[in-house]
Amino acid sequence: MINKDRPDDFYKSDFTVELEDSAKIRDKEYWIAHRHVPLSEQENGIDNMVDSLNHDRFFKFLKNSTYMLASGYYPIGKIELGSIYSLISVNPVEKFRTGLAIRTSNAFSKRIEFGGRLYYGFGDKRFKYGLTTRINITPKKRGLLIIYGNRDIEQIGISPTAAAVGSTFSSLLRTGPLDKLTFVDKAGINLEKDFGKDFVIYGGFEWKEYTPLGLATYERKNEFGGLDTIKHVQSSEVTLRFRWCKDEEFISGNFDRTTLPSKFPILSVQGIFGIKGVFGSDYNYQKLEFAMEHSRNIGVLGRLRYGVNAGVVMGTVAYPFLKVHEGSQSYWLYTNSFNRMSYFEFISDRYVGGFFEQHWQGLLFDRIPLIKKLKWRLVTTGRITYGAISQRHQEVMIIPSFTKQFGNTPYAEASVGIENIFKLGRVDLVWRITHLAPGIPPLGIRARWSFAF
Repeated sequence: MINKDRPDDFYKSDFTVELEDSAKIRDKEYWIAHRHVPLSEQENGIDNMVDSLNHDRFFKFLKNSTYMLASGYYPIGKIELGSIYSLISVNPVEKFRTGLAIRTSNAFSKRIEFGGRLYYGFGDKRFKYGLTTRINITPKKRGLLIIYGNRDIEQIGISPTAAAVGSTFSSLLRTGPLDKLTFVDKAGINLEKDFGKDFVIYGGFEWKEYTPLGLATYERKNEFGGLDTIKHVQSSEVTLRFRWCKDEEFISGNFDRTTLPSKFPILSVQGIFGIKGVFGSDYNYQKLEFAMEHSRNIGVLGRLRYGVNAGVVMGTVAYPFLKVHEGSQSYWLYTNSFNRMSYFEFISDRYVGGFFEQHWQGLLFDRIPLIKKLKWRLVTTGRITYGAISQRHQEVMIIPSFTKQFGNTPYAEASVGIENIFKLGRVDLVWRITHLAPGIPPLGIRARWSFAF
């Protein structure tokens, strides 16, 4: 009903737009009968045009191809095949690797998704596989339950947003050898749940087993002063994370979503608790981390994105479960890790860091005629981190010699770049400011493309 008084509680909704459970299943005749204001002739024409486009083969191909570029999967009826970004790859352990992933589409179900992947390495002659189930348990106020199991090669110290070891891109754009890989068996369950308009709570349990490959060997001192080799280590972890952002909104699908930045910062607190003895776990430890990220428009100066993080690891644990600072060995530009830091270069059990990314929009480049016509935009970034590590962790596993200590100097890098190249591309010149060494050039070129919302 419209133009009617409502009680005060009616206006205290957790949502900007309220959707009734049946809204998405009503037929065309229902909306004709219940629409408050009939559609105009032009609006009806647009509706008919959209319907005809959705039945056009060429348009459906373009739509599915765009979806494939964004997600890596191509929809075919009730299934999706992929991922195009990991069909083939190369690494020192597997040599040549190929395989296929498959998952159900929204045409199969909008509440549950089944996915699986199978890959084979011709160098180690081993199959790698994974199974994942995602269940949208509360579609109206998002609650996503994920159950998974994986057996694959991974690079510890890689950003969660970075391309995995099996990525085709990571093979083509690699700047250094993947000589510190880990074979990972893991299984887990987690739940991400929205509460109110501003809170997201995450809880999960994960068991994992690490087996070293290459230079990342596991060793400890024995009672005779020698070294014993550790074949593998196991951990069972409980994770709790609280995330708050006032007035945040999302572009949401049935399982995935993209945040629309709020004028308020995103604050998160995370605790990871390793429990010894559960499913063979070797260690007791506690990892606490605080993070803040914020994106603001600042008038003529453009848009500023910045953040800070700090964490501590308590207990005594093998170095793979400490803070392995996120690095990159790729020409691909990552906006959430250090682009000139190598994998396993720095490990800490207490740390602090921060970053900024300034998008200058048209403030400078719009004053240069040719560049103004191209609509290129200037972007500058800075990233810094500092940490330390206690020698007590050496009791359970020797920290490898290829890692470094921060000493009295934090690691820092900065970059200047051009974005909005052909509406998608960005190229940065990245400067590694500190912890330089022979053979490490201070400057490097990195590039990326992405859809921005």
